[in-house]
Amino acid sequence: PVNSDSPLNEAETEFLSALINGGDYDAAARKHGSMTSVIADSVNEKLFDTFGDTVLLFDGDTPEIIEDYLEELKSIVNI
Repeated sequence: PVNSDSPLNEAETEFLSALINGGDYDAAARKHGSMTSVIADSVNEKLFDTFGDTVLLFDGDTPEIIEDYLEELKSIVNI
């Protein structure tokens, strides 16, 4: 279930949830017809106002959650 208070859409929520849980975030992105880099950028843009910072680092092929924000991100995706 998508958190109704979350600024993220279903695709972004599934992607972030997979990333947090060590799941297949690439498959979550593809399921919604997107690329990992595009969804990672979108998550960062939508959550920038909330955190005042980017929450995902994306260097190369693998997005990484900035550890300081992990617990708050879990609450955004209802984990």
